[in-house]
Amino acid sequence: MKTDTPIDSAGTPQINSLFAVFPDSDTYLRAEPELTTLGLRPEQLRRDDAPALDRPDADAGLLGTIGRWVKGLGGETNMAKNYVQHLREDRVVLACHVDDLETAEKATRIITSHGGYEVTYFRPLGIQYMSPTENAEKGIPTHSLTNTDT
Repeated sequence: MKTDTPIDSAGTPQINSLFAVFPDSDTYLRAEPELTTLGLRPEQLRRDDAPALDRPDADAGLLGTIGRWVKGLGGETNMAKNYVQHLREDRVVLACHVDDLETAEKATRIITSHGGYEVTYFRPLGIQYMSPTENAEKGIPTHSLTNTDT
């Protein structure tokens, strides 16, 4: 995995990042050029990248552990766990830095038009679920009441 990945030392998505799931590498690769034209640098995460989202970075120490717990209250940890599950089931997870909601909305339209789903924008003050229709079609809960670790 690249060192500039939008995964923080707590093992959760960084602020101003967009994550999404694709059924396979081919569908991801069809969306990638269009995302690049938006000025994004999408990264394709695969099964081998699951540990980065599964736990805090080994170098993060106690601060990483506490950060992951705090982010569990806001839902970021739970979403990281969801993406880990997708990776373990050999799906592809897209991760990229996105500066603003407008760009996230444009990227979501591209992603969903190519079969992507579970698109989530991690904003500075919260999480925005960007693909509720596509998620519902796949039987994925909206997480509106279930996205926090308790």
